[in-house]
Amino acid sequence: MFGFEFLEFGNRETVEAELANVEAACAQAVREARGALADGVTQRIDRSSSVTKIYDEAGYLVASVNYADHVSDVPLPKDEREDPETEEPGVMRSG
Repeated sequence: MFGFEFLEFGNRETVEAELANVEAACAQAVREARGALADGVTQRIDRSSSVTKIYDEAGYLVASVNYADHVSDVPLPKDEREDPETEEPGVMRSG
């Protein structure tokens, strides 16, 4: 059993999850961080300062996941104004 403490914008939320080991708990926390960052992009909320702390059954801190370390892992939504599609992608027209 692992405890997860999510710290975001001064708010604190805790949940517990039954996972096999510390590595599985860290992987889960990283997936959650990436998901929260992706949601933040679509909602225009900067979650890069958020942190997830992972505790073992005895209550000892075993790992921390800083969301800022995973910002580059999150794909940004394509903005049509920045890269308009052409009729034939990859073909340059002379002008």
